[in-house]
Amino acid sequence: MSSSISGDLRDIYRSYIQAILNGDVDSMHEYVSETVSHNGKQLGLQGYKELLLGNIINNDIHIEIKRLVADDSHIAAVLIFTTSSSTKELVGIELDSQPFSYVENVIYDFKDGKIAEVHSLFDIDTVRSHARQL
Repeated sequence: MSSSISGDLRDIYRSYIQAILNGDVDSMHEYVSETVSHNGKQLGLQGYKELLLGNIINNDIHIEIKRLVADDSHIAAVLIFTTSSSTKELVGIELDSQPFSYVENVIYDFKDGKIAEVHSLFDIDTVRSHARQL
């Protein structure tokens, strides 16, 4: 493993997360492959942008990188997502108005310096525990 290559991937990844936090989906082509897949489903760049918009950006969710490990072509991260009182829905679940945090464990496969595959597992039980009571 080359520490300079893995260091570069860490820098790319941090810039990618910052772009998400800034709501800058127009720059995703700099970080994400045109043929990106998410949990085995082929989304393509446009579908991935829609996923980010629908689940993170439009929901005013903050992301903290808790742990970040890289090699020449992979990133593994533990991310802490924190909702806000304006977050109304997440992954199809209507939420109460109380902010909360949940964890995502995610592995990214990079090809040609861009995210090609995303393998994500997040704490759905915490999200469900904040479901709005109807």
